[in-house]
Amino acid sequence: MRAIAHGWRPPKGSDVAKIPVAVARDFAAADQAKKRKKWTQRQESEPETSKSKRESFYSHKRGD
Repeated sequence: MRAIAHGWRPPKGSDVAKIPVAVARDFAAADQAKKRKKWTQRQESEPETSKSKRESFYSHKRGD
């Protein structure tokens, strides 16, 4: 459905061709909102120690 929402047109006669573009766009928008919500919840629940571990891991690349 995401491909249909972004302009891909399925071959005529296929079952996918019966999906209205408006429905595909609504589905894609809802799916994106769900992914964004999941990502923000994960960022909020991430402990601070893991961030500092990540920073120390990459410190050699920055020249610290």
